[in-house]
Amino acid sequence: MASETAAGFLEMSSNLVTQTELTYCGLSSLTTILNALSIDPQRVWKGAWRWYDETMLITNEPLRKKINADGLTFEDLVDVVPKDKVYLQAVFASDSSLQEFREYLHKTC
Repeated sequence: MASETAAGFLEMSSNLVTQTELTYCGLSSLTTILNALSIDPQRVWKGAWRWYDETMLITNEPLRKKINADGLTFEDLVDVVPKDKVYLQAVFASDSSLQEFREYLHKTC
């Protein structure tokens, strides 16, 4: 805390969304990230709160059925990211090294 390196963790942990369905782990993680980054979903969640919920990321019924049956692949998760609000560069762990991951984090955080 003294070195101010916990800021990212505190923002993430205070916006933690636990999955509401067994197959929503990816959606819950993405929802946590979007809320921690204070990205406005441009619609109300509940009451006056403008905050992401996993269901806001499911844009059609075939996708809902797929997620409920099988969950999401990494490619599926990339597809549900609201690209009009978020710049995303998806990289598979198998296509990168730990050092490259750390360098990318250092540049962006």
